[in-house]
Amino acid sequence: MFRNPFRTRIKEKQGQIIVVACFPKSGSTFLTRKLSALPTCVLEPLVPFGERREQELDEGIIREVLRKHEGRHIIAHQHVRLNANTADLAMRYPIRFVVLVRDLMDCLVSLEDHMNNESKLFPHSFWSNRLYDDLSGTSLSRIHAVTITNAPWFINFYLSWVLWKEEYPEIPAPFFLSYSQLFQNLESTFSSLVTKFGIQAGQKDIIRVLEEETFSRLNKGISGRGREYFVKDSAAASALDQIIRCYPNVDFSQIYEPIDQKNNSRNNITEV
Repeated sequence: MFRNPFRTRIKEKQGQIIVVACFPKSGSTFLTRKLSALPTCVLEPLVPFGERREQELDEGIIREVLRKHEGRHIIAHQHVRLNANTADLAMRYPIRFVVLVRDLMDCLVSLEDHMNNESKLFPHSFWSNRLYDDLSGTSLSRIHAVTITNAPWFINFYLSWVLWKEEYPEIPAPFFLSYSQLFQNLESTFSSLVTKFGIQAGQKDIIRVLEEETFSRLNKGISGRGREYFVKDSAAASALDQIIRCYPNVDFSQIYEPIDQKNNSRNNITEV
């Protein structure tokens, strides 16, 4: 395999890029803002714009941010799936990945909240205000429609990363993290990330950053809230389950547990 002779020099001189490749509505805004608040880190997008454009990493921007932030850790917040282009860039530039996921039902319910209150412009499905309003004239609930149109993208994202060893074994091993892991023991998990990626920050820096007020898109911040919606909407639950069952030999336990395999009481709902 060809090894770029300049890669080691680039790492030493220009630091590294840490891409938080994430589910939408997974706590990713919170995590990237906290990481970028550390003394040697800076937040930079690696795509020219968002909205309905797929967030494929842009090589020109990668080159620019490495030159601009020499010696620093560049934090990038991207809803990017792993593919040949992403793997190629990871081999030619000092790029490492944190893959952040969340329970699918929680994500989809949070996404519905986002569509109701903020925006309907994103790459994983096509909606406008008119199209969303048109649902009122159908038999579909909104969470059912959101599931049908968005869940395939989430599962595509998940598969692309969990199967990285089969598809792109040459890339640096991604660091996998779930929403519940992050928030159930925030300081410990955050410290592990800092250590894993060689970010120069003391414990005082970490505690200060975690205690600071930070903008995030955590709306309800409740793990298990989505399950209540899907328990009440059997059509939406069935639609999600059908997609999952297309991949019988894939472990989806990080992001999905069938409705009939878990106690559905409110005791399973915990605030984080």
